[in-house]
Amino acid sequence: MKKIVLLTIFCIFCLSLIGCSNSPSKANQTQDNQTQNNQVQNNQSKNKISLEQAREIALKHANLKENQVNFLKENLEVDDGVEIYNIEFSFENKEFDYEINAITGEIIEFDEDIKNYDINTNYKITQSQAQEIALKDANLKVDQVFFDKINIDIKNNTPVYEIEFKHNNKEYDYKIDANTGEIISKSQDKY
Repeated sequence: MKKIVLLTIFCIFCLSLIGCSNSPSKANQTQDNQTQNNQVQNNQSKNKISLEQAREIALKHANLKENQVNFLKENLEVDDGVEIYNIEFSFENKEFDYEINAITGEIIEFDEDIKNYDINTNYKITQSQAQEIALKDANLKVDQVFFDKINIDIKNNTPVYEIEFKHNNKEYDYKIDANTGEIISKSQDKY
């Protein structure tokens, strides 16, 4: 009987050793996970578009050629886990700013600034009307504020007045549609 008990204990001991040797250790699991993560990153890097391709996407969208523009900024960054190319270039009196997904080549956002341009003549809402809209919304008068910035931007094919002014240690920031007069966004911060 003692032999059977000893044999049973010995068999259980051997099985537990076999079970331990077959299960991967935490160190091996961690190493395997890191290897898999590196493989995913390498695959993404292999599938990533090049900076040159990102340039071409932006230029094609702007209907321009590389020899027509002056590149101001080009970099790759990660925003919320997404790799993005930032491409900025100028042409004549315009400055273009693009964010392009580095994996898909999709244009995430683009912006076109017009420099030294008479902004009162081409849109339904004039600069002074846009100022009045912002001041009325803020319940202020023109003689109560100091304007820091008044310009027009093209955001996703929509002309937008960007207006910033100060009053009583507060900075007001308005974005107003130049065709409709609609307030697209507004903010108020203490400075």
